[in-house]
Amino acid sequence: MLKEEEKELLQIDACSRLPYGLKATDGHTMYNVSLNLNTKPSVSIEGLLMPDNEIKPILYPLSSVTKEIFVKGEKLCPMNRLIEAFDFDGYMGLYTTWKYDEIRECVEFFIWGGKVCEMSLHSFLISPEEGKYNSTQMGIRQFTQVFNVFYQCHIDYRNLIGLGLAVSALVLDNNPYK
Repeated sequence: MLKEEEKELLQIDACSRLPYGLKATDGHTMYNVSLNLNTKPSVSIEGLLMPDNEIKPILYPLSSVTKEIFVKGEKLCPMNRLIEAFDFDGYMGLYTTWKYDEIRECVEFFIWGGKVCEMSLHSFLISPEEGKYNSTQMGIRQFTQVFNVFYQCHIDYRNLIGLGLAVSALVLDNNPYK
């Protein structure tokens, strides 16, 4: 049985992803999540909020942000889109590179070869490199772009998979985003 706060979390998350082709499954059938139920098979937002919670949205875990995933049939790495949004170098990420540190579970960002900051994949907090000036302060425009990347790529930054409210696209035999 879904709690009221879980329903609200699911509703907010699913509505944000509607324009980007959100998919759901009951373990057997893949559904298009939609306000317009003309495509078959499809399910409405209300279908995701049923008390039995049998139909769950299909998302990628937050750790997928550094890996190649499928989005609308295209293979891409969300981090490459995020560096454009972060704009650490002032050139929409053109001169920004990144490296994933598996041991510390963080992403390090470099501009012209020098490290400027890092981002924890647990908290998604960005920490500037000590003693260096850099443009790691993000404004509303950057935050909007970051969340748009999460929605477009179906990245689960709210831990819905961990809460049992969504299914990981990585464990499915047939990834509906291919």
